[in-house]
Amino acid sequence: MDVRGALTVLSVPVVTESRTLTVAAPLTGGGDLSANRTLALSYDSTLQVSAGALGVSALVATQAYVHSRGTNLVTNGFGSLGTNANFTGSVYDPTNLYAGTGSFRYAGDALTRMTDELLPVDPAKTYALSLWAMATTYVAGAHAYFGVACYDMDGQSIIPQYFMRIAGTDTTLAVALNPGDTTITLTSAANWSGSSAATYQRQIIIWNYVSATGYAYPAYTYSRTMSRNDAAYLTNGAWAVGGISGTVITLTAPWPYAAVPAGTAVSNASAGLSAKYIAATNVVVPTTWTNYAGTIGGWDTSGTNDPLKFSPGTAFVRLLFLLNGDGAGNVTNLSAVTFSEYAPLSHTHTGVYQPLDADLTAIAALTTNGLLRKSAGTWGMDAATYLTGNQTITATGDVTGTGTTALTLTLASVGTAGTYRSVTVDAKGRVTAGTNPTTLAGYAITDAEPAMGNPGTSGYVLSS
Repeated sequence: MDVRGALTVLSVPVVTESRTLTVAAPLTGGGDLSANRTLALSYDSTLQVSAGALGVSALVATQAYVHSRGTNLVTNGFGSLGTNANFTGSVYDPTNLYAGTGSFRYAGDALTRMTDELLPVDPAKTYALSLWAMATTYVAGAHAYFGVACYDMDGQSIIPQYFMRIAGTDTTLAVALNPGDTTITLTSAANWSGSSAATYQRQIIIWNYVSATGYAYPAYTYSRTMSRNDAAYLTNGAWAVGGISGTVITLTAPWPYAAVPAGTAVSNASAGLSAKYIAATNVVVPTTWTNYAGTIGGWDTSGTNDPLKFSPGTAFVRLLFLLNGDGAGNVTNLSAVTFSEYAPLSHTHTGVYQPLDADLTAIAALTTNGLLRKSAGTWGMDAATYLTGNQTITATGDVTGTGTTALTLTLASVGTAGTYRSVTVDAKGRVTAGTNPTTLAGYAITDAEPAMGNPGTSGYVLSS
């Protein structure tokens, strides 16, 4: 025996038959060491290795896991892992699918479900969400929503209260705000809501938030420091109706948070819906596979919660599904779920085309109606020099009349109505006078002689 108590032969340690190798999941096998033992490692798409095993925490990706993403960010969106991995709350259904190897069946009323993984995004870019859905059990009136939910760099859900604000209220604290204070003094209270009955509009957001990793978010973008985090302020508003006098806000309860120095950026907070339903809103999913798709891209800097842009502070998203609403018993299956960077199809024009022109670009940007004109090098619309509707027209002179849609004209009288054998016509072709002569002279005939007597009777003689 050596000093460790192990049996040795010729200084070589020998394991006694009483030694046993014990394993735990995901390992199987083991047993006493009287014979060779084989250990097996069981896992599906991922394997979490404990810190005790390797000294680090590591997520080991299998080949199947990598392949399950295809060309998009969603793991197992086509069901290729053969499980509901990344789609917790669903049942993997290999018998009913649009594409891939299986779909995800969601049964239950008014469900809110999200994919498990946080998908990293660059909010300056545009991403496309696409999925196929089918009601495998249809109940009339059931509705669905498909979109994304935004998360910050710490993996925290971003709700609109953390970035929405009333327009024109960006300002700073004129006086430091300390725990227990009953008033807030602003540099400017312009546009702040002192009369709104909605308590969510009588709140203040303080732009001093710092992430868990020490990143300080820029002012007027994203902050989780706000009055409505306090239950009393949430119920009653941070100030009462009429609680703003000049630049001083009288609080409904003493300030419960840490001190905030003078000069800190603040705004009048607001609120709205959290989700970005970019693919479908309140749709009835039919009993045939139907595609729902949409895009999201760019930072939402409006402060109003643009539904097609990423919320300020976004670093990750999860896909969001609201299913079977208003239809108890409805069951919805999802298949071929993708979320990937979106690039519009490029097109090379090989024929005759109009080159880019500054004038055409300026004209295309005009949004009002009017007569197109260019003045001092600038294109615009002139609504004052063209007809915008029926106008009154009046005719005078040889014809008279007035009207708008229809114009009735009256020809001016220039003579006396009647039957005439000799007429006078003016330069415009109008008969201005008429006579009925009874003699050759009356007709201005000079090459004939007047008759003497009654023609056809005896004694009728032509004159010579």
